[in-house]
Amino acid sequence: MARPLADCASRRSFSDSECQFICTHPDVVSIGRLVTPEVCRVCPLRDSMPPDLFLGFPFAASKTVRRPTVEIVVAHYQEDLAWLTRFSSLKCVVYTKGRTTPPKAIRLPNVGREAHTYLHHIIENYDDLEDVTVFLQGNPHEHVERLFEKICSLNEGMSYLDLGDDILVEDGIGVPPQRGLPLARFFELLFERPAPAYFSCRAGACFAVSRETIRRRPREFYERALRLVLIESLGPWSIERLWQRIFESTAGTSGILTASDSGFFRELQFLIRSIRQVEDRPVCVIDLGLTEEQRRWCVAHRGVIVWRKPKLFAPMRRIFRQHWWQAWIKPFYFLQSPFDRALWIDADCVVLRPLGEVFQKLEKQALFFRDGTSVVTENDPRLYQELPISPDVCTRGINVNSGVVGLDRQRDAEILDSWAWAVQWIALRPHFQKLSAWADQGLLLWALHRNGATELIDSNLQCNRPAFEQDGLLRSAFLSGETVLSELKRRFPDDTIVHFLGLHKLSKLLDSQFEEIFCSRNDLSEMLLTNGRRMA
Repeated sequence: MARPLADCASRRSFSDSECQFICTHPDVVSIGRLVTPEVCRVCPLRDSMPPDLFLGFPFAASKTVRRPTVEIVVAHYQEDLAWLTRFSSLKCVVYTKGRTTPPKAIRLPNVGREAHTYLHHIIENYDDLEDVTVFLQGNPHEHVERLFEKICSLNEGMSYLDLGDDILVEDGIGVPPQRGLPLARFFELLFERPAPAYFSCRAGACFAVSRETIRRRPREFYERALRLVLIESLGPWSIERLWQRIFESTAGTSGILTASDSGFFRELQFLIRSIRQVEDRPVCVIDLGLTEEQRRWCVAHRGVIVWRKPKLFAPMRRIFRQHWWQAWIKPFYFLQSPFDRALWIDADCVVLRPLGEVFQKLEKQALFFRDGTSVVTENDPRLYQELPISPDVCTRGINVNSGVVGLDRQRDAEILDSWAWAVQWIALRPHFQKLSAWADQGLLLWALHRNGATELIDSNLQCNRPAFEQDGLLRSAFLSGETVLSELKRRFPDDTIVHFLGLHKLSKLLDSQFEEIFCSRNDLSEMLLTNGRRMA
């Protein structure tokens, strides 16, 4: 029988189920979150938005998830380990390389930084690993926020979870964060195949990985990695960027990805309600500045989660102070996403029909769509001089719109990392930003040119149809007694997604008199997607 937890300030109740508890708080139930009372006591949902903890969780509240056995492996030097007391219920092993040895710690030679420690543990315990191993530096809080909650959220079925917050993108020699890092050379020696041009990662080398994922590679692979770490120049710093590639998973989660701040919330409401009219797929909203009330509105819809905005390489954060920063950093939304395979939909879009065929196509290839506007979206040719690409691949007359994009983070890593690296490069050189057409959009086109992938741009606009000259849309829908979605379906009979580009936002098509007479601002989205006559 459900009972409230005495020391929990949020609206929650728990029911016993095999020594586990199901949180029924509306911010959590939508993703089927299984928790313990200890998690509830510290859960930030009591005071703030849902934390970004829910990688790989099922979106059915009734499904029971088994808690895996977890072992924490700490690479220690001189750091204070008092933070480990919070994990007293978990198995923990500390390897130390410092001058003093903490109680029960295992001493290792002071070589190879944390990479040597991690690889030593994997090699020595390859046949006796726990369900999940969490690898941490001696002071993980430098790189990981809400560490305790993230570890408590681990569930059966997870493969690899990078716990770090700061996202880095570098080329083969470590530019821009660490120029001179032989990252490409190390990659080729380790994986015995050509290196990609760009690499994305989370800073800090703190991650959780399952036993099955570790064992997808033989013990000999980790032995070779350990030798390279010890003999290659800057080997420990190189492998720090490659843990995700070492533990890359073939089984991916998929879902819809979007983003919004408080000023764009009305458009976000339209999008979410339109999705839920035709789709039951999980939706992740990147929070770019929503209010607490707006976040709660989002997660009240089944299968919708709110994710924090990505943390970027520190010098790049200046981009947040300029116009259109939300658009510039779009590739980092994919890198931040809880989904391995994500369909990005701008918040000023409306979904008219099921997305099954779109996701089927996304399983086979990345999805890009041409720009259907009359605005020229080609880059300034000087961009290709600053970021050199062979003229042979820079086909003129090609454009792309980033309002709807589908990417698989593993399969399409070279395109995504190229896109993110270009954004990072140009963010550090603001005087070059004007060379990119429509912010991130031009850099996406550059990335497609860079990877010879412009043939993936679909000229069919069914999934990204510009919606212009719809000024009479809402009044027409109201007077006819139809929903706005029905009216849009009538006006766009062959299209799956329509995009209210530029200033032509759906919310702005409602004239002030109509809004004043028939609905309040709070009820507007409800009216738009229900019969308008009921709101009169």
